[in-house]
Amino acid sequence: QGLARHLVPAAGVSAMPKAGKRAASPAKVSGEALPTSPEPVVEHPPYTCSCVQVPCKRRVEMASVAVVVSLIAVYFVLTALALWFDFLYFRVVFLALVAWQILLDRSPETRGGRPVSWVRRIPLFQHVIDYFPIEMVVEEPLDASKPHIIAAHPHGIIGVGVIGNFAYDPSGQVARIGLDYRVCTVGIHFQLPLWREFIMALGFVDVSRASLNYLLGSGRSAVVVLGGAQEALEAKPGVCRLVVEKRRGIIRMALAHGARLVPCYTWGENELWGQVDNPEGSWLRWGQEAFKTLFKWSPVVIVGRGMFQYSVGILPFRRRLTTVLGKPLEMPRIESPTREQIEEHQKRYIEALQALYERHNSRLHEETDPQGRRVSRATFEIVA
Repeated sequence: QGLARHLVPAAGVSAMPKAGKRAASPAKVSGEALPTSPEPVVEHPPYTCSCVQVPCKRRVEMASVAVVVSLIAVYFVLTALALWFDFLYFRVVFLALVAWQILLDRSPETRGGRPVSWVRRIPLFQHVIDYFPIEMVVEEPLDASKPHIIAAHPHGIIGVGVIGNFAYDPSGQVARIGLDYRVCTVGIHFQLPLWREFIMALGFVDVSRASLNYLLGSGRSAVVVLGGAQEALEAKPGVCRLVVEKRRGIIRMALAHGARLVPCYTWGENELWGQVDNPEGSWLRWGQEAFKTLFKWSPVVIVGRGMFQYSVGILPFRRRLTTVLGKPLEMPRIESPTREQIEEHQKRYIEALQALYERHNSRLHEETDPQGRRVSRATFEIVA
């Protein structure tokens, strides 16, 4: 499972140009067909210890994932401690950053952000990619002269496949995709000093209408996880419930700019964590929905693994993540599309997404739950 990240063209699709050689990445771009079966998944009985006879490389990968998963929590804890104890006049510095963000540097996340290539190439991210591992399949080369909206599914708990393939760039992946794009996320991230600068350096921008208008209007492309926080509440192993029908704004945006719409699906995303059962009508689901309404973010109660055992923790399970970029849909340019036109092209998109899923699901779906036990094939469902 120590495969490095790479692009693998689908069968019959010409290989994309190779990037520079990297000793740490034995995998390469080739014209091979997609794998006919997933890697074997080892079953782990409850409360199994994983600290015996584990290679050092796997330990480094796990530690790297632990760092990335806990980044936002570490940000809040360190900021709170530094403000409380006034470490090295941190209060003054923090207040100066807040003033600068509000008065002098307002909303760069709606004007293309500030991606920084060396931040995206931090070696830590290669270990994160190798942990799962994460890879990408491109069915058809994308035309860089046209704006694209890559509509990614499913959201999962935090969208690991999208982050690994589109935000991290330790091996030059971004250049091989062939587009000048930004990854869109909810605006609450950009209200936090320092954290805002970090995620913009990774290529993230706001998912607002103003931000998308700026990107597409300037000829750039956008990666949007279409289901958002609502879809995170549906993210469970063996289940694929996609929130698409309410997301007409993306269709409207694609029509307004004549942007090509690219269906994108990541196999394995919903298998990384389990989730405490939260059926419709339960108190837990009610609280999650209320929190989501206020903060545009879903507080899911995850079930993961730990550093030294497979039963309890917040770390994701090792599951291969394969992101497939489907064939782009050409969209006519209609500055003020009617509701009927939006629904017509949304139907085209849903049909293309379902076709993408059917083409690759039999070869890429791992029929296991987070503990490695066999389960029935995931159900694919478009929900309102």
